[in-house]
Amino acid sequence: MFGDRLRQLRKSRGLTLEDLAEEIEVGRSTYAGYETEHRKPPLDNLILFAKYYNTSVDYILGLTDNPQSKEDESNFSSYLKGKNLTWEGVPLSDEELEPIRKLLEIVVRDRLPNKKNEK
Repeated sequence: MFGDRLRQLRKSRGLTLEDLAEEIEVGRSTYAGYETEHRKPPLDNLILFAKYYNTSVDYILGLTDNPQSKEDESNFSSYLKGKNLTWEGVPLSDEELEPIRKLLEIVVRDRLPNKKNEK
């Protein structure tokens, strides 16, 4: 499971095994072993992968199907930019979410440091 997730994350960034191994400073064969699940990455590497891919260790390990990091989940603005958002099981398009984003911007605009004078 984690090997498939690591492979999918790497490919979604258009990286080769060599590119990624160099980027995170592990050997190519070591990282390839993680993707084939012949090796199990130590916890510090799992944390490194989660930070690099901006996801959670839970997602990499298959404990959740939500690839957003916990940090992204706590920032509602980032959350609303996510893909595959639904309401009661009904998928919401980007166009349908736009009025919600604008309404929330109005609600907090006086408290946003960069946008105080924009009205």
